[in-house]
Amino acid sequence: MKRIFSMFCALMIALSLLGIQVTAQDTTIKVFFTNDVHSRITEQMDDQGQLTQLGYARYATFIKENAKDAAGKLVLDAGDVFHGQPFANLEKGASVAQILKAIGYDAIAIGNHDFNYGENRLETLGIESGAPLLAANITKDGTLRYQASV
Repeated sequence: MKRIFSMFCALMIALSLLGIQVTAQDTTIKVFFTNDVHSRITEQMDDQGQLTQLGYARYATFIKENAKDAAGKLVLDAGDVFHGQPFANLEKGASVAQILKAIGYDAIAIGNHDFNYGENRLETLGIESGAPLLAANITKDGTLRYQASV
């Protein structure tokens, strides 16, 4: 059952990237997600002045505007969010966790760099962000260390 649910979630994420709405029984749920942000919180531009990455402020507005007509929404991160830029590193990810909480992330999959401050700190960052940390293959003493799904 979990495998089917995981496949369904992967399909929903893929469809959301294409801008496709999924409607079931007249209920629309929109999925928004980030990945490999590495604590880059501001907008990024390329050499030609083209926007290559939304900042979190614009992303929050994007979510708010695009979720208006939906019955529900999911806001997810696929990992490597807490570490990377001095803004985050100086506070060991706390500044990023506060932003994620303000936006209202529903879940965060753990990336390899999310362990850069240590496992105990990562657990604290999950609590501070208000979003459960997900990982289906990280065990400690033979038991799952994090939730496999929400």
